[in-house]
Amino acid sequence: MKHMIWSTDDYLEIEKSIKEENPELSDSDAAALAWEDNMSQLEDVKINSKDVIGKNWFAIGNLVRWNGTRNVYRALMPGSIMEAITETMRAFTGAENTFEIYVEGKDVFLAQYGHDNPVSPSIMKIRQIKDEYLSLDNLPCDPEDVLYDAIQDGTLDEVSIGFGDRIAAVYGFDNKIEAEV
Repeated sequence: MKHMIWSTDDYLEIEKSIKEENPELSDSDAAALAWEDNMSQLEDVKINSKDVIGKNWFAIGNLVRWNGTRNVYRALMPGSIMEAITETMRAFTGAENTFEIYVEGKDVFLAQYGHDNPVSPSIMKIRQIKDEYLSLDNLPCDPEDVLYDAIQDGTLDEVSIGFGDRIAAVYGFDNKIEAEV
């Protein structure tokens, strides 16, 4: 089940409420207040997600642009869940993009609907390579090599973990993966 944590689209609902409560405000003032409120909610998400998470994190997904879709990954250097979310958001460009942060199963996803493709979003999930896959015969392995091989072999879920459960615990929702019928 998908659990929405934050979205730039929430700003439209906030703006509507501000206009109803303060009809004397200009549209631009109401929009500015709504954006400020929405961004403070994002900061709350980040603050609530300040658990220290270690190393070997990456964002992986499909980047959708006007000229096609490609699989991408980006090594992250976060010290916390908050920093992983921030780094992944920075990987996308363009101020006119719409973002969603949500949890589904064991993973945290960032979806970006932008001017490049307003219908099909770019979706990135944030994962960590499991320690046991970072050495081979007691020799250290390059995390990017492990990631590349896992993508090629289709074993990404086997060699890495997400932090959806940590976010679910912070926000108090049930994060059980429903059995497929």
